Amino acid sequence: MQTQSEDELRDITSMPEHLMYGSNYMVELGIAVWENCHSIPDFKGALKKKYPLTKPEAVSLIETSERAFWEEIDYCFSYRGDETAGLMLDAIQETQLASLQESYRAAIKQFMTAKTKIYSYPDETGIPGCPPGGDIGFCF
Repeated sequence: MQTQSEDELRDITSMPEHLMYGSNYMVELGIAVWENCHSIPDFKGALKKKYPLTKPEAVSLIETSERAFWEEIDYCFSYRGDETAGLMLDAIQETQLASLQESYRAAIKQFMTAKTKIYSYPDETGIPGCPPGGDIGFCF
């Protein structure tokens, strides 16, 4: 299977971000790919190199299931906020977003194998580009 280029992955994340911009509400998505990360120490080193302000050495990663990983992504795509900060889409936009969500899922799936392990990165300061306290899933 041919994987997508960095530009294609950027497009896959930017299109739903643009559509999911609302009243006091915005979404930031990402897909980061690290090669040759076959262990947790490998990943932590690569993460630190890409995001120097992170402190992966101080975090205990939490293994999670693939099902929980996809449920978290689906929840993020379906969340609409509330009356003070939210996202209001019409029927056409909802259909567009559902299609973009499938593209996002497919982009992630291309990097997953039967040996993939998925972890949560529970650092209160987060990772650059992620909300503080937010978990991030990754796999190797």
